[in-house]
Amino acid sequence: MGWAEQFIVSSVAALLIGVGPLFIALTEWAWPGGERPTRLTIVALLLGLFGVAWLAATWESQSEGGLSQIGVIAILSACAFWSIGAIYSRHTKNGASPFMSAALQMLGGCPAIIFVGLLCGDFQRFDASQVSTSSCWAVIYLIFIGSLVGFSSFVWLMKNVSPALASTHAFVNPLVAVVLG
Repeated sequence: MGWAEQFIVSSVAALLIGVGPLFIALTEWAWPGGERPTRLTIVALLLGLFGVAWLAATWESQSEGGLSQIGVIAILSACAFWSIGAIYSRHTKNGASPFMSAALQMLGGCPAIIFVGLLCGDFQRFDASQVSTSSCWAVIYLIFIGSLVGFSSFVWLMKNVSPALASTHAFVNPLVAVVLG
């Protein structure tokens, strides 16, 4: 998703990520043995999506070039694949702890990110002298809070509550994006 934000503004990216809970609820419903969302769940997801749209929709006008199709496709594809992976992890008979499961998923994603970075030439353009101290602290925060705490909590929630409820974290992203953006 970070790659896609080269092409679209963060508030629109956050809005698009807001469809994640819908993708997860629909993927759970379509999964063999999955739960059908209740009417209340559907209404709540639609209200959350409407709230995200109301908060974060800073649509670019056509005179400014409109939305980048490649950025939108990349984010929606990431949301679709995330929902498939999340529902798969929910239904797998893996007895791993949430921490082990999260670690395995992150270790599996790491080679893919490195491969895409190599393809896009990111390593050739990287200049360590341009990295600020605050950027280093931000990365450390994301590693420990965003990944170890946040992702492990999400994996635990996917095993213990409904997928629609576990995925509502995506409704917070636009608020953070608007405040920080």
